[in-house]
Amino acid sequence: MKPPQACYFLSHKTYFYPAAARPEEEPQHRTTPFWCLRTHDAIGPDGKHCDESLCKGTDRPCYEPEIQL
Repeated sequence: MKPPQACYFLSHKTYFYPAAARPEEEPQHRTTPFWCLRTHDAIGPDGKHCDESLCKGTDRPCYEPEIQL
């Protein structure tokens, strides 16, 4: 599960694991890059790198909050 403030379109392989099966690792030690589900690349629609620490809040024009049902 991604952090609540992360962009809806930010993705990482651990987001697909249930919380109980997810490896306990610090974000800076992740070996797989983040990617944007809009561009399908590590670069977002605004031309900047995708990362959990960068893709949150309204600092980026492409940011979309997590959908709350």
